[in-house]
Amino acid sequence: MFWNASRFTVLTSDAKVPAAEISAEPLPPGDPSREYSRRLKTQNCREWMVLTLEIYRKSQLAKEKKRRLGSVDERTWKQAELLLHGELATALGLTLEELPGYIARRLENN
Repeated sequence: MFWNASRFTVLTSDAKVPAAEISAEPLPPGDPSREYSRRLKTQNCREWMVLTLEIYRKSQLAKEKKRRLGSVDERTWKQAELLLHGELATALGLTLEELPGYIARRLENN
């Protein structure tokens, strides 16, 4: 399951952290792999969320142009998502396997 801004708002509605407040500096031009690596190593969930949202937006643009997302972007998206899922699962006392069901239930109830 990939994250997007509306899902993040739903999941964090108890904490009152609207997705609009999640922002970061734009990626520098050129090869993003160094910046992706730097952000993945920050151990900062906000950075991982921003990274995930940036790549999600990039994937939507690629889809509009009938193109595929690059392999570096896909790999980084999956890594950031796994890190976020791990943090969320730990905070909720769930396993990684239980988390998608929890997310789906929260989305259905809101």
